[in-house]
Amino acid sequence: MTTALSLALTEPATELPNLNRRIMLNELTNEDLLILLREGKEEAFPVFVRRFKAPLFNTVFRYLGSREDAEDIVQEAFVKVFLNSDRYDSSFRASTWVYTIALNLARSAYKRKHRWLIFSSALRREEDDPDFMDTIPDESLSPEFFQDHANQMEIIETALSKINPVFREAVILRDMDGLSYEEIAVIMNIGIGTVKSKINRGRALLKHYIQKELDR
Repeated sequence: MTTALSLALTEPATELPNLNRRIMLNELTNEDLLILLREGKEEAFPVFVRRFKAPLFNTVFRYLGSREDAEDIVQEAFVKVFLNSDRYDSSFRASTWVYTIALNLARSAYKRKHRWLIFSSALRREEDDPDFMDTIPDESLSPEFFQDHANQMEIIETALSKINPVFREAVILRDMDGLSYEEIAVIMNIGIGTVKSKINRGRALLKHYIQKELDR
């Protein structure tokens, strides 16, 4: 691991000395930081890490349910960003690119870890039964919903862990990370209509399992 990469993951910088000293890195857009990194200005990388480290960790943790695995995935994602910055297409938002990298790694980790598991037949029946889905109200999970349940995040995360990963990912990206349908479509490599469908189904399932946890 290069010195610049190692330092970026532990002690973010605040200024890019090779540019005008009056221009602080925190005034640059995420896209500008990646473009600078793509051009070989490694000093831009620590600030990019600082901006995305926490939100990426939260997303990956909610997807995998393991803090240790999430930390490893996020670090690996930033290594890939650093080493592959020349592949960044500035026509895409920086957040879309870095979330795609992190979630691709998370999906692979999930498959490796759970390859030997078979989802319980009861859960499969619940998710695949049209009659079951018809009994669940299709309501959005607004930011206020998560704020109202701030003291019950353990329940929410338990409920998330019971949802099919595809639906879980869609709900996390939309309702917790606030990404647009267009960004999610790129990250998940599916159409916008499919994104909306997965979000709606994921929301319904999440509310169902949250209610089951609250009723216990």
